[in-house]
Amino acid sequence: LAVHGAEVFMRQVLVHGRFHADLHPANLLVTPDNRIAYIDFGIVGELTPHERAAVAQVLAALVFRDPERALRYSAQLGVTVPSDRATAVCENLHLLMERTLGSGALAGATPADVKGFGLGLFFFKQRTAYEIPVGYGLLVKSLVTVEGVARALYPEIDIIETARPFVTELLLKRTVRADVPVCVLAIDISRSPGVRRVVSPSTRLIVPSERRSINRTFAARRASCRSG
Repeated sequence: LAVHGAEVFMRQVLVHGRFHADLHPANLLVTPDNRIAYIDFGIVGELTPHERAAVAQVLAALVFRDPERALRYSAQLGVTVPSDRATAVCENLHLLMERTLGSGALAGATPADVKGFGLGLFFFKQRTAYEIPVGYGLLVKSLVTVEGVARALYPEIDIIETARPFVTELLLKRTVRADVPVCVLAIDISRSPGVRRVVSPSTRLIVPSERRSINRTFAARRASCRSG
């Protein structure tokens, strides 16, 4: 139930671009037929397609512990870092990621601590005077709230890893339209037969011939997931 709830939230953010931004326990119900019901839509966040793509890139950066990528795409969401403090912010963000985001999908890894990460972001904001827009802060707050509710049911859940398949799908759709640099795609689906494995998570371009193979593999995996 906790994983399903977290996945539903990620789908709201990354697929639909409209999300319930106040998902504390009093605003969540479980129906007799085991469905999750939301109430009280007093706080709702909205994202344009461009913003959804930027959020996906930021989440990919969190998955791969890439502070430069996180800052680059956060700038597209309105986060303003003074140029003379960019290096210091990047270094602090790297340390914050290492301290709070664990080791990702590695066996035996400690789940990411999104609450600790969010608190660290706002602490750095006070120290370095960079600007975080209201919408960005609302999304971070929502992630923290969802993590808290999910962990009350399932303490081992990793919210960042929950975002991985949605990030992959959104970036895949972008590569179909244009040569967009990606890394999450290669890492996430490289285990599938017929897709060349990319060992390093460094950014690269998916060429047209690879796109066709990736599209077929992704469609087969999605169909398999749905049938299962």
